[in-house]
Amino acid sequence: SMGGKTAMEVALQAPDRVNRLIVADMGPARHEAHFSDVLSALDGYDISRLQNRAEAEKGLAEIIPDRNIRLFVLKNLKRRPQGSWFWQANIPALARHYGELCAGIEGGGRTFSGRSLFLKGERSGYLEDSEIPAVRELFPRAEIKIIPAAGHWLHIDNQDAFVDEVLSFCES
Repeated sequence: SMGGKTAMEVALQAPDRVNRLIVADMGPARHEAHFSDVLSALDGYDISRLQNRAEAEKGLAEIIPDRNIRLFVLKNLKRRPQGSWFWQANIPALARHYGELCAGIEGGGRTFSGRSLFLKGERSGYLEDSEIPAVRELFPRAEIKIIPAAGHWLHIDNQDAFVDEVLSFCES
C-alpha cells in the first residue's frame, strides 16, 4: 500500500525519472488506516527477550491473528550478529505517521503520461471501481488488470497471475 502510494507520488512529482509505473492494489484516494492498530501494537512489542523467530511469531499471534500478515510483518524482524533483534522498518515512525501515509494523492494538474499498470485484487477493497476515473485522470495511459481470487495481498493470494501480469507489462 505504502509502496504504491509512494510510486504514484514519485511518478507525479518527477515523471522524467520514471519510465513505467506498476501499482499493486492501491489507488490515489484516501484509505482507512486498517493497519494502525497493528503498528501501534508492534511499537509496544518487546523484542529484546526473543530467543528465536518462532517465539516472535507465537507472541505476535495475539496482535496479528492472520498468519499471512503476521509472516509478512516478521520479514522486517532482523537479528544482529551479536544476537539482538531489531525491526528493519522504523516502526515508531510508521505508527506515528500512518494516518498521513493513508492520505489521498491529489493531482493538482499533475499527470504521469508514461505507461502504468494498476493491478486490483478481485476480492480486495483497496482499489475501488469508483477510483478508476481518478486513476485515469492522473495516469492517462493506465492499464487496469484484475487479479482473480486475490485480496489485497495479490502477490501472495495469486502469485502466478500477479507475476504473469507484471512480466507481460514489462516485456511489452
